[in-house]
Amino acid sequence: MGSHLPDIRPTKQMKNGLVTPFNKTCNEHKLDKNIMQQLKYNPSSPIVVPKYKLIFFWSAKSACTYWKRLMQLIQGINRTILHDPRSGLKTLDMFSNCKIMEMMNNEQWVKAAFVREPRERILSSYLDKGQYRHVMNEVCRINRTVSFNEFLEIIKHCKNSHWDNQCRVPEYFYKQMMVGKFSEISSFTERLLKRIGAWNETVEHWLNSSKIYTSLMLQTRKINY
Repeated sequence: MGSHLPDIRPTKQMKNGLVTPFNKTCNEHKLDKNIMQQLKYNPSSPIVVPKYKLIFFWSAKSACTYWKRLMQLIQGINRTILHDPRSGLKTLDMFSNCKIMEMMNNEQWVKAAFVREPRERILSSYLDKGQYRHVMNEVCRINRTVSFNEFLEIIKHCKNSHWDNQCRVPEYFYKQMMVGKFSEISSFTERLLKRIGAWNETVEHWLNSSKIYTSLMLQTRKINY
């Protein structure tokens, strides 16, 4: 996750009489550029679900296809596009700095992150990228397939969301967050959706019939075995 950053909570002091929490956040605190960069980080900017007051920190190679489809489902977004701005999903980088600070400091907004065991994630990235010449050429300008050991050296200087840090969140926010692990994706899904009030028969039916979910369950069984 991110490095140590200053406490950026709104204070109880009020300037010039009555000030709303929104304005207070903007007026009384300098919005550190590094904080904003961490929170907005593109291309894996967190998904924002206003209907359920959820900010969801996802990352590539950590069941991101599953989570994006699920976030579409609970909002009634009927689109097949997932990894594209046309997905219909809102992301944190679409909001102003002031609005971001308002949401992040508001305890009514649930902040959740989902992570995968790092070594397992790196191996998945290698199998998905390192074994294909055209992909390595596109991503790292290396026009050949590479061994796993070569891949580990290459990604030290070839930056990509598939092996970057999984959750780029300032440390101050850690204590506020729900964190789910790949090996516990089923129980975390239910716990998170019940927390925000989005767990229902439609979701259960989708989970029971989704090929994406079935594939993930097979992977987690292998891990836990």
